[in-house]
Amino acid sequence: ACVVLAVVASRFVSVKKVLSSLRPKNVRFLTIDDKEFVETNQECQTDDLKYHVLMPFIHGAFTSNERYLPLLREIQSSCTKIGIRLDIAFGSFFYNVPNEAETGHILEAILKSAKKKGLKYDATFLAGHSMGGLLAIEKALPMAYDGLIMMGCSMWGVLTNHRSLASFPKPALTLLGERDGFLRPFKLAHDMDTLDEELSREGSDDNVMIQKKRNEMDIMKPVIILKEVNHMQAADDTVAEFQLKTGRHDFDSGITLEEARERMAEAVSNFMLVAVCRTQTGLSDRAAYISATETQLKQTQQTREMLRPFRELSSKSYQSKFIMEAQRSIANLEQDIDITPTIHALDEDFLYSKPFHSLVVANSDTTLTANIHVVAQDPILLHPKLPKAASQESPTFAIKGKSQDSFLQSFTKKGDPVSLRELNMLTMAKVLKEYVTEEQRVKYEKYGRKLEFLEDLLIKRPPEWVETPIQLTHEGNTTFVRSPYTQTPEAEFIPLKFRGMHYAKAMSPAQIYEWIVYDAFRNIPSSE
Repeated sequence: ACVVLAVVASRFVSVKKVLSSLRPKNVRFLTIDDKEFVETNQECQTDDLKYHVLMPFIHGAFTSNERYLPLLREIQSSCTKIGIRLDIAFGSFFYNVPNEAETGHILEAILKSAKKKGLKYDATFLAGHSMGGLLAIEKALPMAYDGLIMMGCSMWGVLTNHRSLASFPKPALTLLGERDGFLRPFKLAHDMDTLDEELSREGSDDNVMIQKKRNEMDIMKPVIILKEVNHMQAADDTVAEFQLKTGRHDFDSGITLEEARERMAEAVSNFMLVAVCRTQTGLSDRAAYISATETQLKQTQQTREMLRPFRELSSKSYQSKFIMEAQRSIANLEQDIDITPTIHALDEDFLYSKPFHSLVVANSDTTLTANIHVVAQDPILLHPKLPKAASQESPTFAIKGKSQDSFLQSFTKKGDPVSLRELNMLTMAKVLKEYVTEEQRVKYEKYGRKLEFLEDLLIKRPPEWVETPIQLTHEGNTTFVRSPYTQTPEAEFIPLKFRGMHYAKAMSPAQIYEWIVYDAFRNIPSSE
């Protein structure tokens, strides 16, 4: 027993030493009174600034604070133009990898240092980029902070347990670049979904009231995608060599690094001014507040429009429409089919489900009905050598329906069953025609990696088919797609309840849309 206690005690002492070593040895404050800022921002008027704001900042993984200094100084400069004196504070992490323990120590040291200096602030906003932004989410909850600024990250993700932006109790800015190669802009569609779901709970039919509530959300929880900005332009537009070796990379930006920083800085400063002014009893600069609000609303509306095609293609109603159309295409009958899809949460439940069809007679009319089964599976992984984070956002739908032969005892076929290859091609044509902008279409056709759909891939056993993803192979500037399928014959030697099933995995419209506007421009290794 004594030996056990001694071991426990020694480990406890070791843990205390480790935790003690994690405490920050240097916390740095950037102010607009610094010689560096004054010399590079001589045009800034700093005498009559109405609000004093603190912004602790947490950098991204493997990216030191020094690489963010130009952006942080640009944010300060942008703030001075709208009446904010902004102090920015940060600390250092071991190996430049932000983590929860060190973050807590650093933020504690920043607040203590500010208090010791006798600094009093009208508001404090916790900001972070990439991994730093994810860590900032929980840390921004205490009363010491008045809002959250997330750059290059989203509340909706595995690391945040798919947290709802709508339920977050404080003003929060979500800022992402359109050309971000580390986080798909489509991820922000989930954040907007949570906001709209909250809006729908109001239950109002008054369009004016609904728009007023939406504007309120867009002011306090703005989700903004900046055109032509990529992930690492928040720092120095450089991706570390070892990150490139893992398959991660950024997309080229169509604007300069300085222009990107200006766009990010303007969005951050506008958000802070709007959030600060809404807590004041009186506005000291009404014109600046109105301008910041209008700019922010315009940017959120532009983001909504940017995400509109993906959100529509990802909606439950459109997904159901696609799934039902897949069954109709496989059956390919002269008669129409009334289809009811049953959505399963688990592959196992889906595997043991049984589709069926029946005839319903009412008022001398005969209706063909079919009940089919669906499960949403993992998104497409573009290449085995790429990190899972590079996977698409949209799930793959595994569909278990009825084969054409199973319908032919009572109905007439229009032609041969439509193959998944043909269905993929039809979906591609529809997305290009109806959901992609002319600019996006031209860009894809001129520079993008092309999709080519090959013959369907037959998998002999249903359990194996369930586990088989849509197959991608890459060669040169072309990616070849094969959709897996299997089926059971309409034959007497097959038990009745297992006959005439057709299992299919086609690319969904949302997956094809993601490819056209995003994946077609990724660096993807050739298949071995």
